[in-house]
This record gives sequence, C-alpha cells and structure tokens, in this order.
Amino acid sequence: MKKRWFTNAIIAVAALCSASGLLYAQDAGDAPVPVTRSVWSGVYSIEQARRGQETYYQVCAECHGRELEGDDSEGVTPLAGPHFMTNWDTHTVADLVKRIHAQPNDEPGDIDVPTQVDLFAFIMAFNQVPAGKTDLSLDRKTEAAIGITAQPPPGITPNTAP
Repeated sequence: MKKRWFTNAIIAVAALCSASGLLYAQDAGDAPVPVTRSVWSGVYSIEQARRGQETYYQVCAECHGRELEGDDSEGVTPLAGPHFMTNWDTHTVADLVKRIHAQPNDEPGDIDVPTQVDLFAFIMAFNQVPAGKTDLSLDRKTEAAIGITAQPPPGITPNTAP
C-alpha cells in the first residue's frame, strides 16, 4: 500500500512539473527554440562590442565597476570572470540579453533591445569570447538558439579583453 502511494505521489509531482513547464511555454507564446550554436562561434561584431563598451562606461560602470567586477556587498552582480561565465553556463544569449538593465532591481523595459544587445557584445568581449563578422541579431528567437558555455570548445582560442 505504501509503495502504491509513493508511486502515485511521484507521478503527481512529475505531472505538476510538466504542467508548469507547459504553462511557461504557453506564456512565452512559442515552442522552445533548440540551441544550435555557441557564443564561442563569433556571434557579435567588434563594432557592436565597441558600442556596448561606450554605453557600459556611461551607464553601467557606476554600479558594476570599471572592470565589470560588481560589488557583492551591494548585491551588484559581476559581469566578468570565470564565476560570471559559470553562472551563465547552459543559458542562452536571449536569457542574458533580457536580463541586461540600466536601473537597479532589473526594471523591465528600462533599456531598449539594441542597447541590450550591444552591452551583451561588450560583456562577451570583456570575457574573452571571440567576435565574429556580423552584429548579433536583435531577434529573440535567434538569440535563444545561441548557447552560453563557460569554456570555449576545443580549437577556439579566447580573445584578450577589449
């Protein structure tokens, strides 16, 4: 009897977890986009990173620091280094881009998408992720198909910081 109850409980938990995932997908309005490439494959341009750098030092450096180091005592997340890249490992570019903000407490809509994408490019450049030949797309589905990994795949050499 206990074994049957336990089995039913496991099935119920699995069903709830699946249902919440389906609701999330429905809220997003689209089916999940499969990851087809990595940030290490050159997903932003140097020009885009330079635009992001200019904005970063005007808008973001006051809180996140000149070296993107953040301030743990103030709850300001670092945007560079192995810990940052490890935190974003297995997420997508779309996940990180939509988290980029100009105001404290992650105010939604406080910065436009082109600026978010330029800032993303600068953050990747600062984290030694190589640039490509074209700007990163502003399309969220395209961004969702690009995975972030902490380490470059074999054969990819990280850049030096900009």
